[in-house]
Amino acid sequence: YANIQALAFIKDSGCFGKLISENCEIFMLENSKIEFDKGKSGHVSVFSYTDRSIGVSEKGLKYEITDVEITNRFPIGVSNSFTGAPSFISVKDGTLLIIVES
Repeated sequence: YANIQALAFIKDSGCFGKLISENCEIFMLENSKIEFDKGKSGHVSVFSYTDRSIGVSEKGLKYEITDVEITNRFPIGVSNSFTGAPSFISVKDGTLLIIVES
């Protein structure tokens, strides 16, 4: 959990941090969008790090969502899959914790 808090500190300092292991990357996304190239494979989980994240969209993944609100009290974003298509995750207002497993 300390590493997740370190990611939040890095984000709040205006920088982008990423935790990286052999087959996993963890990072935060605040009021923005991240894109993944065509051919990406593996799984991705998306959680609200803030109480609420508003306007969350996931496109090009197995389970797509458009402009929804997620909270940090219900793990609705567990284990989505890349399809090989270009994809993205975005949030209009809030901070997402994103875990990408390859």
